[in-house]
Amino acid sequence: MSRIINTEELIRNAPFELGKADKEVLTTTEEDFVPHTWEDIQRIIADGDTSPLKRDPTDLRNYIFWTREIQATFGSVTNFLVKTQLHWGKKANNAEIRFPYRHSVPFADQSDYRILRNDWPYAMSSDMVHLVVWLKTPIPVDAEGDPTTESPG
Repeated sequence: MSRIINTEELIRNAPFELGKADKEVLTTTEEDFVPHTWEDIQRIIADGDTSPLKRDPTDLRNYIFWTREIQATFGSVTNFLVKTQLHWGKKANNAEIRFPYRHSVPFADQSDYRILRNDWPYAMSSDMVHLVVWLKTPIPVDAEGDPTTESPG
């Protein structure tokens, strides 16, 4: 698969919608890029808007290329994750998919969740690790897919 090197073309042909932070990163050199500090991460999470999170320029470019290849092979990144990382066995091509779970309370049964290191972490200080928690147990979300006040905290 050919890789687009021109930044403007990469932005126009990304396999997912790039946010403002992504577009800024793609036009930033590695030398000028500043990773998130612990304080940045805490503030972003407390604000409830994760759109300012960013990967470093090289990682973001590689993530775009990787996503394109995974979508071509598996149909979606979620499908790839369900099959190869989580080993939950089903296709996951839409938001309505549900996996059988053993306990209705999140984290009550170890087989109902996985905690994995993010293969494509956001840019952070070297003393931080980006983990992703995957749950089979449904949690309440709003129309945008964000946890609601009824969701376990």
